[in-house]
Amino acid sequence: MSVPAVDELFDLASPDSEEVVATRLALLGAAVDEPQVLGRFTDEELVALDGPGEAPVAPSPWFDSLTEAEQQTAVTAALRGLTARGVYRAVPVDPDAGTFAFQATAEILALLTMRRFTGTVVVAERRLAEQRDWAVLYQQRAGLWLVEYVTFVGQHEFVLATDDEVVASLTTWSGARDGVDAPALDLVLTRDEVAGQDARLEPVGRSTAAVTITRLEIGESVAESWSGVFTGPEGAYVSVSVGDDVGYRGTDRDGVAAHWREQVVPA
Repeated sequence: MSVPAVDELFDLASPDSEEVVATRLALLGAAVDEPQVLGRFTDEELVALDGPGEAPVAPSPWFDSLTEAEQQTAVTAALRGLTARGVYRAVPVDPDAGTFAFQATAEILALLTMRRFTGTVVVAERRLAEQRDWAVLYQQRAGLWLVEYVTFVGQHEFVLATDDEVVASLTTWSGARDGVDAPALDLVLTRDEVAGQDARLEPVGRSTAAVTITRLEIGESVAESWSGVFTGPEGAYVSVSVGDDVGYRGTDRDGVAAHWREQVVPA
């Protein structure tokens, strides 16, 4: 028995079938009461699940480091693993001839539709020393968000949660600490001053974690906004656009939480 080819994956079942829609609604309902962990996958597994030629939905740091030949091998191995884990079910078509059709589970199709079909995406990239990781947020109905956490080695975890849970989780993920006062910094710099590492940014530069946040509103066109959160033992800082310039201000953990709330519950 062979595993399905990549270009066969989305012929397996309809993402808007009654079973998939019912599964998605059940997951959303459960997430109102408590966060739901919807699975853990690798870069190459998600590349296979996203389908051939699809633009990447989230970063794939390990997969992107491979050569084209290595990527093909990785996807083939990923498909075998997904089949072994039961993400794809092998349904006999002609047992005598040994032919099978592969059918994706409703749970995985529900996850993929939540990830793909959304009007708002927030991408947060966190830098810790020389290491990068990400949190990608996909807005759902009724104040719920699907969050995809991506490690620097290409491991992905999906959590479905309310906006309150997401704000609390990302505040901690950003490195904001309890009991640390807001630093006395409030200034606006030109982009040239920022690029030139203006001396007034020295306290921000001593931060141990830097998070760049890009918010995308998807309609007939894509509206993009950005901001930043910087944290460390000395406190936290938030950066935002101020016209053509960039503003920086010191803040505390509550201020970082308030900034994340603006990203997931905009006015």
